[in-house]
Amino acid sequence: PLGWTADATWFGDRYERSQVGSGIADDGTADDGPTNVGTTNFSEPFEAGGTVSLEYVRAGSRVEEFQNAQFYFDGGSVRSAAGNTALRGVTGLSAGVQRLLQDRAEAEVRLGAAFVFDDLDKNRVYPLADAMYRRSLVRNLVLRATLKAAPEVVRVADLRAQNRFYTIDEIPAHRYDVEARAELIGEPLLGTRWSADIFYGFTRNRPWFERIRGDVIADPADAGSDQPVTVWGGYTVRSDDARQFGASANVMHALADGTLWLDVTAYVQQVRFHDGGKIPFTESVGATASLSWSPVPKLVLRPELQFLGSRTHSEPDFRDLPAMVLLNMSAELRFSKQFGAFVELHHLTNQPYELWDGFEERPFQLLGGVRLQW
Repeated sequence: PLGWTADATWFGDRYERSQVGSGIADDGTADDGPTNVGTTNFSEPFEAGGTVSLEYVRAGSRVEEFQNAQFYFDGGSVRSAAGNTALRGVTGLSAGVQRLLQDRAEAEVRLGAAFVFDDLDKNRVYPLADAMYRRSLVRNLVLRATLKAAPEVVRVADLRAQNRFYTIDEIPAHRYDVEARAELIGEPLLGTRWSADIFYGFTRNRPWFERIRGDVIADPADAGSDQPVTVWGGYTVRSDDARQFGASANVMHALADGTLWLDVTAYVQQVRFHDGGKIPFTESVGATASLSWSPVPKLVLRPELQFLGSRTHSEPDFRDLPAMVLLNMSAELRFSKQFGAFVELHHLTNQPYELWDGFEERPFQLLGGVRLQW
């Protein structure tokens, strides 16, 4: 373990203005378009950035011990408004050591600092931490504890992937995450592997979504009144300090050696603003169970059941979104190591549900394709 490593990536994307809700005319009255209201003054953001890292590794006096130092840059965004830019990024420097403490324990610690430059939220210096302690307690049982702390540039593309009804009315600020986790791992025994953990986290500038609300004056000839009418559009993003506490468990079991596997994951969590209020559209419980069956070589069938608990709303007068259960099915056939085909069936029950209030999700879907790998 001796030498230098370097890595560099770059990305760039431009987003068009969302067409969700254009129902307000220039004079403040409702026009003949959709009844939802979106952003009226909007400039396209250009999301660009990259990551550059350089790592030096120096061997210690023993094979089990080494030291390293790392420098990285994580690029940010530019907002293409006239005379208004929002350059964001992260630079950091960290150094660490990994050592085998005993025959049954090992530890790894990396500490450093990162400088965040962000016109949307004043420039700051944050501590960096990435620590791990792992110990074998008894046969087939391992304790692992981790601590991570790092800032991150919040990309528009990531927010759109999380909520496609986000109208991109402004670029969000960076975030800083601190997470501590303790985990028990049951090593494979009689075809079963399991894990259970508890975790606590704090996030500065955690992004969350809020429905866009607008009050317009209806046409008196149509409505018989000049009183404001509330209309709802897509979603905007907010950022607030938040904390998270929870626990999760996973079990993987081979029901039939080489042909049938069961994988179950469940979690409970409490996600709150720093002042104690609930963060909208975050569930308290969730679970996923899948069964992988290989009736013949190179063919895998996988039914999957997903459960998502109820979620609170951002508006006090609205009902909470109810819990939901989704049933999916997929199949994959591998003709060779390089070529295969797949079929995916999503939401077999075809029942209406909403991940984000006011926008019903897609019904039953059938997807298929080929997969090439070299």
